[in-house]
Amino acid sequence: MTELKLDAKAICRLIGETWYRFDYATRDPNEIAEVVRFHENKPKRNLEHGLAAPGDRRIIRYRDLPAGNARYLVRRRQCTRQELAEIEG
Repeated sequence: MTELKLDAKAICRLIGETWYRFDYATRDPNEIAEVVRFHENKPKRNLEHGLAAPGDRRIIRYRDLPAGNARYLVRRRQCTRQELAEIEG
């Protein structure tokens, strides 16, 4: 066993010989993920986002991205002795 899911927002993972705990959070779907601006030297990207002229921009929100981008890592730390006892027990 190299990974143990504690709940929907926490995972313990064995890296080398050390157990680490990874805590995740979910982004608000209405948060802005990226603001894409027109750049003359990036015609492919401009076309991809429907940007036609200097000053054009597009706001991309998390709800418009694949579901995998909704979670993000909040904290990574080494597991405590109590957590290790639970993993091993």
